[in-house]
Amino acid sequence: MVDRSLDVAYPMTFYANATESDEATPIPLRGGDRIQLDIHVNPAPALHLLFRVANSQGDAISMPQLQKRTFDTADWVQPGGTMQMLSPGLVVITGVAAGRYFVGNQNAIGDSAPQSAEVELSENGQELQIPTSEPPASIKASVQVVGASQLPQQLMLVLRNAKQRPVAFQQVNPQGEVEFLDVAPGQYTLMAATANKPYSVLRMSSEGTALGHALNIQAGSSVTLAISLIGGEGNVEGFAKRDGKPVAGAMIVLVPKNPESNRELFRRDQSDLDGSFSLRSVIPGLYTVVAIENGWDLDWSEPGVIAHYCQHGREIQVSDRAEGPIHLDSAVEVQAK
Repeated sequence: MVDRSLDVAYPMTFYANATESDEATPIPLRGGDRIQLDIHVNPAPALHLLFRVANSQGDAISMPQLQKRTFDTADWVQPGGTMQMLSPGLVVITGVAAGRYFVGNQNAIGDSAPQSAEVELSENGQELQIPTSEPPASIKASVQVVGASQLPQQLMLVLRNAKQRPVAFQQVNPQGEVEFLDVAPGQYTLMAATANKPYSVLRMSSEGTALGHALNIQAGSSVTLAISLIGGEGNVEGFAKRDGKPVAGAMIVLVPKNPESNRELFRRDQSDLDGSFSLRSVIPGLYTVVAIENGWDLDWSEPGVIAHYCQHGREIQVSDRAEGPIHLDSAVEVQAK
């Protein structure tokens, strides 16, 4: 028998001393700041939770998977205790701190934020109920690079979920084919890269139908794609001014066309003392450059937030044939936050 004072768990902890991400305290950071933070992880009484298994005679038990919300996604939680059979078909799991969790089986690719509702785990002897999962899907794609006679070596295709979090990586084979298996239903986007060069999805279609940049994957489906990539990158350089005078410390944001489905194309910099800035590793495409004074606490990658500033920004076209840095021929006007 374990002394109850020693039967503890260490909950996931956020700043400042919060155990749920929606209770965390934001940390404002401005250019040049250096901040020291102290985060204390404190022990809490461990829960003893119950779950039932259909076949108690086998040696292997499929253990429930616990996930905890971390802002806009969810992370796996590894219980710090043990799993033990109390009686035929009834198992106890220990070492779990009280809190809100997702409960389920091992998820398919991309299912980083489960569809089931969060459950409040707060009492010893509470029984875990595992929801029925939807059948996974598969994605098979043929890939080509525009203007290239053959594919680059070690080209990787990355599958990202609706939160723009990479959930799977696959290397494209020499025939230009790639396949993702066991994909959870949901919304996805694709990006590609080699070890030293990024690529952007120019076109994507399925059975002759153009799809744009987003994939809506249905449960149990088998999706076949044709993907055209465009490579190359450049640097965009210019000056941030207000009323003809340089502005230092302004936040410079490069906003892609259709930002909702192209968040990986955003770039950001801070203007120097002379107002100059440089936005690096820009993928070819159409963009708007905006300069915002004291804009560092803005959620600049959210399309609804940045759209207001784009109305007064500078549109630029970055060509895949550009050689050397791209210099803006006139200054970007700095806007008030």
